[in-house]
Amino acid sequence: MKIRFDSRSQNDPTRIGGMKVPYAPAKRAFARWRWFFVLALAASPLLFFLAKSIFDAIVVDAPAEVSLTQLSINAPAPGIVSTISLKPGDTVEAGASLVKLTDPQLQDRRIAVVNELASIRSIKALQEDGALHLAQRVEQRMARQVGTLRRLMAQGAATLAEVNEAEARHDAALRDLEVARRASGGAGLPADVRAREAFLENEMQNIQMAEQRLTVSAPASGTVLEVFVAQGESKAQGAPLLNLAVEGPGYITAYIAPADMLRVRVGAKAYGQFAEGVSVPLTVFSVAGITQRIPGALHSSFSAPMLVVPVLLKPDMELPKSVLRQGMPCTVYFGVRTPLW
Repeated sequence: MKIRFDSRSQNDPTRIGGMKVPYAPAKRAFARWRWFFVLALAASPLLFFLAKSIFDAIVVDAPAEVSLTQLSINAPAPGIVSTISLKPGDTVEAGASLVKLTDPQLQDRRIAVVNELASIRSIKALQEDGALHLAQRVEQRMARQVGTLRRLMAQGAATLAEVNEAEARHDAALRDLEVARRASGGAGLPADVRAREAFLENEMQNIQMAEQRLTVSAPASGTVLEVFVAQGESKAQGAPLLNLAVEGPGYITAYIAPADMLRVRVGAKAYGQFAEGVSVPLTVFSVAGITQRIPGALHSSFSAPMLVVPVLLKPDMELPKSVLRQGMPCTVYFGVRTPLW
């Protein structure tokens, strides 16, 4: 084998031994920045969790939710639910009927009182009509006799004594008529019957007031949160019927990890961040003296519910209507941890 060192062949790499060698075209160069982009894209989840860990290590934040003033509507008296057409999420106006109850014993008592009153008033009406009608007839007859005797006396057929006697009888008839008219108010009934009638009338007023209490109305405008009854159920006095979130300014309940409680105090400033992009300045209003499990809707599905301390915050501005809903989630930021180690 002979090796020839010829510098001319090195000047033209496409020719070897005087023959042209066809090479395939070179591939297009791949920009270096694209490799960095692919690398950054692949590493983005790791970078996100790293940034989130650093942020959580520095800033005190906590899951929170909007809380409205709640009213528990209870049964004012024992009864059976006769009407309810509400469900959670319904809005009601102040004074609107919420639940109607019926009391079978109260209904039976009402029927008995109505029947007894009708009987007494029927007897009283008969007595009043009969006595008054009779007194009117007697007075009219006595008046006609006086008129007749006066005409006869003018003709010389009657004496003055007869006219005076007739006028006396007419005066007596007028007194009897007046008594009958006064008796139209029930005074003509026996005393025990009049007392019974007054008692029954008072009892009817009490029954009507009790029936009005069985219709439960909304004390204020708001939203129904929970309904605890169904039509036909029997409820004791004081049994819960439903929960109502009252319309109002609302407040924020944040759930703080016990390790972060040194950063939270009454009067401290914070701000709440909602998913809609709404940011609201807040002030710590009160800190609960107990711990509890974080509400299921706010804790991560990848971890068990942890113990937290509820903290009540008052918005420094009116909450927008878009987030003014019971249970609307948000995140509250309390600032940088001090110290950082």
